[in-house]
Amino acid sequence: MSRKQWTTHALFSLVDHGATRALDAAITLVLIRVMAPEALGLFSIYQSWIGLLLLFLPAIELQLFREYGSLKASGGLARELSFYGRFNRVKLVAGLIAIMALAALPTGGLAAPWRARFLLLTLAFALPFSQAFYSYMREPLRFEMRQSLVAALSTLQRAAVMAMLIVAAMAAPGRLSVLCGAALVAYALFALIWKAASKSVVSSAVAPMTLKVFWTKLGAVLAGTVLWIHLNGVLFQASQTFDLLALGWFIPDLSGIARYGIALKTANFFQIVPIALSSSLGIWLGKRMFAGESSRERRIVITSTAAMTLSCVALYAVGWFAAQPLLGLIGRGKITALTMDASVTQFRWLLAGVLILASTHPLSTYLMARGKLRPLFLGLFLPWALGALAIYSVGLWARPDLLTAAQLNIPVYGLFALFCAFHFRRS
Repeated sequence: MSRKQWTTHALFSLVDHGATRALDAAITLVLIRVMAPEALGLFSIYQSWIGLLLLFLPAIELQLFREYGSLKASGGLARELSFYGRFNRVKLVAGLIAIMALAALPTGGLAAPWRARFLLLTLAFALPFSQAFYSYMREPLRFEMRQSLVAALSTLQRAAVMAMLIVAAMAAPGRLSVLCGAALVAYALFALIWKAASKSVVSSAVAPMTLKVFWTKLGAVLAGTVLWIHLNGVLFQASQTFDLLALGWFIPDLSGIARYGIALKTANFFQIVPIALSSSLGIWLGKRMFAGESSRERRIVITSTAAMTLSCVALYAVGWFAAQPLLGLIGRGKITALTMDASVTQFRWLLAGVLILASTHPLSTYLMARGKLRPLFLGLFLPWALGALAIYSVGLWARPDLLTAAQLNIPVYGLFALFCAFHFRRS
């Protein structure tokens, strides 16, 4: 493909991730406005629980990033996507059963009934699971360079969720059931829209798959590389919420955890550019699976990492000076004048950790595309996850306060950067 086509793809990828992050922040803003502080704190803790739950719901469609070209060339892409769709429906049922069970577990100090816990868990589960559920319909559009359509649908989806939440909050203030129902209606609607869009690039009809064939194929898939792709990706995401998980263990102040969650979400907003650019790098690596020239790829990854690091330094400078107005906007009603200074300090530490992580995105993208996945799990993602959990747990056990949790992000993400550099040199 030409340089112009890749540049266009990267720009639309940036628009996609930018709009996604902006509207995710807007959705968060709506939830901040309509939830009580204690409920918002519990919701933040539940988001860390969901990260671990997703470990047990394999995203088998992730193998598209390694095998899309060969599946398309062999004519087996449509059948493979049909298999992914069926498995995702099985995951949806399993996820709902797990949520009902998790809602029975107490946490924090909030004496909420099972129904309220179930609704908060469902909301926490809906966004990450919906993205995983749509993935097998969305990724073929990316590989066929239809990034403009992906950007448009992703933006419309989140705008629809936000609009539904606002309408629900105005129609039934304080009712979690209405809020949750409104979000689920929007996600269900866009499942149909994504399916229709995917047919524009994969339109071949496939014969129905029997239950026996389905389970046989699932066993074969999970015995291959896809399980390690899933474990690496989900553990990587889950480990980024371990600070909230540990806060739920050691700090009973749910209002404080809510403010910490707001600062963390605001800091994550600064990953718009790094994630968008790394996504384009991943697509480029995926389409070059059989192209060779590994030395050229490594040079590009090293250059990308250096450029990403410089970009992150610039982003940190912006975040440092924009901290108070950003938190004032996003945390309005929850972060008061009395708590603003503490939240700004937490945000600056959190932002430093987030941008250390962002600077490693080119390295981790390359390792996931070209590395051996089982050794990566055992030698990078699992040790880092265990190390992160240990750092947060020991640190908060020794000094249980919110600032400590924010500061611990530096050694946690610094450790990940060291692991990435070590494995890149060995690859």
